[in-house]
Amino acid sequence: MANTFIKPTVIAKMALATLYNDSVMLPLVTRDFDSDFSQAQGDTVTVRKPATFTANEYSQSVGISLQNATETSTSVTLNKIYDVSIPITSKDYTLELADFQSQIIAPAMEAISQKVDALILTLRADISQSVTLGAYNASTKPNPLYDLIDAGRVLTTAKVPRSNRVVVVDEYIGAQWRRDPLSNRADANGSTDALREAFIAGKTFGFDAYETNNIDDFEGVAFHPSAFVFASRPLALPRGASNASVVNYKGLSVRVVADYDVTYKQDVISLDILCGVKTLDATRAVVLNGLADSV
Repeated sequence: MANTFIKPTVIAKMALATLYNDSVMLPLVTRDFDSDFSQAQGDTVTVRKPATFTANEYSQSVGISLQNATETSTSVTLNKIYDVSIPITSKDYTLELADFQSQIIAPAMEAISQKVDALILTLRADISQSVTLGAYNASTKPNPLYDLIDAGRVLTTAKVPRSNRVVVVDEYIGAQWRRDPLSNRADANGSTDALREAFIAGKTFGFDAYETNNIDDFEGVAFHPSAFVFASRPLALPRGASNASVVNYKGLSVRVVADYDVTYKQDVISLDILCGVKTLDATRAVVLNGLADSV
C-alpha cells in the first residue's frame, strides 16, 4: 500500500476544530483575531472596547441629549507561544486520516487547549471582588447554587449587564452543584462539545454554570464575557519550510509546519499558536472562594 501524505493545510484545519471543541474558557470570553497580518512573540495588538452610553430621562421642553459614541482601546501583548512538535515516520503516514486525527492531532491540540484555558483563568488574579461559598453538609443541606445570588449581587452593583453572565468552577464545587435539583432541571447548553460536557446548569440565578479542571480546587469565577479578552494572531510562515500553513477558525490561528529531519529520516510536524490575554474590566468579574468542607 502506498503511503498517504497528509498536507499541512488539512492538518491545520483538523487541529483548529479540535482546539475549539476542547476549550471551556475560550468560547466564554471576548475574542480578538485578525488574519490579515503576522505577528511575532512580544508584539502588542490593539483591542477595541465598546462605547458606553447613559440613558437620560426625556423632557419635551428640553429635548434629547446627544451623546458621542466614543470607543476606547487597550493593548494586549502576544507573549505566549504554545507548541507541540511530533515526529512522524513513514509508517505513521499509512494511518487512516481518522486515526491520524485521534492518535496525533487530537492529543496535541488537547494539550494546547488546556494551556489556553489555564492562561485565561490566570486573569482571575486581577479580580478584587469576591464572595465566599457556604459550607454544605448532610444536616443543614442549604442549596449550594444560592451562592450565585451573592455573585450576581456583586456584578449587578457594578452595573454589569445581566445577559450572558457565566460562572466557571472547579470539579469539586461543580460536583456539589450538579447534585442540586436546580441544575438537574436544566438542559445541556453550549455551542461546542466541551461546553456541553462541562455544563452544570443554565440560567440559574442569572448564570450559565460550567466546570473546568484548570482552576484551583474549591475556587471559581463568575463573569461577563466582556471582562476578559483572548487575542491571537498568525505566526509568520518560515521561509525555509516549503510545507507550512496557517488556518484561521473562530478567532483562533494555528500554524502547522512540516519539515524533514534527515538525521533520523522522519518528518517533524510542529503545531503552534501565538496568543495573549488581558483583563478588560475587573469589575465585570467576581471570584468565588470555596471551602474544603463545602462538598
